[in-house]
Amino acid sequence: MAKKRAVLKHFQDNPVRLRRPLADPDAFYRNYVEMQDDPDSLDQMTLMLTGIYKFARHEWMGIKGAWDAVPDMANSQAVEDKISRVHLVEEFCHVRLLDEMFRTCGLDKVEWVPLSPVKKKIYEHFPKLPGFLMDAPAFVTELMG
Repeated sequence: MAKKRAVLKHFQDNPVRLRRPLADPDAFYRNYVEMQDDPDSLDQMTLMLTGIYKFARHEWMGIKGAWDAVPDMANSQAVEDKISRVHLVEEFCHVRLLDEMFRTCGLDKVEWVPLSPVKKKIYEHFPKLPGFLMDAPAFVTELMG
């Protein structure tokens, strides 16, 4: 563990950054939670990072809702529940990866702002819906398959 901490400290002390910093980081911070500016006025990188944040924020809330709905390892009886729990850990890692990506882009002050109480409740209850409502209809599976 000490070796891993040393490697982490090295990367924290020598962070990787973009060769060309964002043109206007304040534009990202002004828009990443709620759009204030006209999207056409933003440069492409800022617009892309803003969209990624908005998508990741919803994913984060969905993962949190599922985390609370899926039994923990100690209380998992079915193999599917254990696999679901491990999969959710992986999904939390995606949010961490995106957070690191923002730091690489020079955006060190990104906060993962919770959604509104109504949206939060929707994400809490969505994983509790019966499988037949959450499963994709057969015709969608055929189109994607």
